[in-house]
Amino acid sequence: MPKKIAVVAAGWLGDNIMLGSLLRKLQQQGHHTTILNTHAHFVGLFTRIEGIDAILDFPLPKKSLCLRKRWQCATHLKAYHFDEIIYAPNTFKSALIGFFAGIPLRSGWHGEARYILLNKRHINKSHCPTMVQTYVQLAYKPSDKIIAFAECPEPRMKSQSLSLSQLASSHGIKLQDRHASAIMLCPGAAAGESKRWPIKHYIALSNLLLDAGYAVHILGGPGEIALGNQIQMGTHNRCTNWTGKTNLTGVVDVMQHAQAVVANDSGLMHMAAALSKPVMAIYGATPAYFAPPLTTRGKTFSVNLPCKPCGKNNCPLNTLDCLHGIKVMEIFQAIRALRLPTTEKPIKST
Repeated sequence: MPKKIAVVAAGWLGDNIMLGSLLRKLQQQGHHTTILNTHAHFVGLFTRIEGIDAILDFPLPKKSLCLRKRWQCATHLKAYHFDEIIYAPNTFKSALIGFFAGIPLRSGWHGEARYILLNKRHINKSHCPTMVQTYVQLAYKPSDKIIAFAECPEPRMKSQSLSLSQLASSHGIKLQDRHASAIMLCPGAAAGESKRWPIKHYIALSNLLLDAGYAVHILGGPGEIALGNQIQMGTHNRCTNWTGKTNLTGVVDVMQHAQAVVANDSGLMHMAAALSKPVMAIYGATPAYFAPPLTTRGKTFSVNLPCKPCGKNNCPLNTLDCLHGIKVMEIFQAIRALRLPTTEKPIKST
């Protein structure tokens, strides 16, 4: 029987994009889904994720309990008469909202002693080999078998129908090459250096791509401005640098024009996958199998080392061998294999 379900959003960009798999599954089951976004920096994002019928933005303090605000949020939810609330986060404080609102079914994975707050409590998360399975499993009863990875719908995102030239003009950006295939680089990763392919490799790859007749675009938020500037300087200003100049929905619109994307294990990597772009996903300290690009057009790059996966934000050995071991030419050749149009001039025979 169809239900009115509220889904509480996650706290990370990549997680919220992967959450799109659960949202699409709920939609396939015939439910009416509303996303409850409690993070100010994700306002607008969910207008681009498929599988959502309605959006409620109610930003809450990120690192405090703030019971009064959560009570206000719960009071707001009461007017919608939800049958169920599903929590993407595993925290105690996130589960207070549905409890305060008196929503009949309150679903989520057991975590932080949420015994009283959840009455549809899933356990044994370790039985889910991938992150997306932990989300899609919440569409089922706790007693149901673990859904197979192949049965998880691929997350999907949508963009505005604006040309790359229009987007560049609206953001005061000069496009370096309007005609070559756009290869978009995402050099950032919020979790730290052990998830970021060294910037010198991005510079080397950019120069190879530019010399081969591709157009290179650099994407990222305010935290990636320095990385974008380093790549720009290392290529003698031949790239189009979008870092810090667009909001999240703007990044979606720009990335829609990519012919291929090179990204670390990050939110923008999952965005590229949800836009069905060929994505070269780079994994350092994290295992590629747990949160791969959820698209048939994704290719993962990693190296096998005894210390992998450590999952640390910074390399405990101070070597970053897991990232340095991923070679520039390997990724360049993977892009060349896509046989995209370039502006490379043919070599004249003598």
